[in-house]
Amino acid sequence: NYIMSLYTKEDKFAVALCDVSTGEFLICDCNDFDKLVNEIVKFSPTECIAPYTLQVNKELLNKIKKFGCFVNYFDDKYFIPAKAEKTLNEQFGYSLEGLCLSAAGALVSYLLETQMMSLDYINKIKRINVNDILVLDSASLRNLEVFKNIRDSSNRGTLLSVLDKTSCSIGARRLKKWLREPLMNVSLINERLLAVKSLVDHSAVREEVVD
Repeated sequence: NYIMSLYTKEDKFAVALCDVSTGEFLICDCNDFDKLVNEIVKFSPTECIAPYTLQVNKELLNKIKKFGCFVNYFDDKYFIPAKAEKTLNEQFGYSLEGLCLSAAGALVSYLLETQMMSLDYINKIKRINVNDILVLDSASLRNLEVFKNIRDSSNRGTLLSVLDKTSCSIGARRLKKWLREPLMNVSLINERLLAVKSLVDHSAVREEVVD
């Protein structure tokens, strides 16, 4: 379950995403609205944090809401680069540049304010590299019936329903992530194949991982 932070300037967008249950923290620059939509479809965030001043862009916000994402407004001061940089340095020990700085800093501030617990386990920022993955837009995911079928929007008969033999929630989330973001980087593909081969060849290790 991802929480997303959105920051925009002119026709450029930046998003930061966090899965509080695992500590995964992602950032991505979106050069246009279509790219933003693709990220929303891929990660299906339940909540979007946006600066109060973005309320004037009703067209943009209504489009985001159509994806079932609740929009929550947050004080603009948390998106200011100086404030965001201080927040990121305190949380991660380093900062960012560009629009992602504001999106990520505001998201960390929001989590610190709302989660009421230590966030020390959220300690690494990963930038989504579109050169390593195949970007599947919303139309492709729908037409290929990766997660939902076209008939009734359930997962019956989908690619996920065929492949999902996971036994825990973390494994289920990882499988969905891999299906959302098919690899294009040959080295990363081979690393994943070698890991699968190792589990196939060593049944004792495989059983231990399952347990």
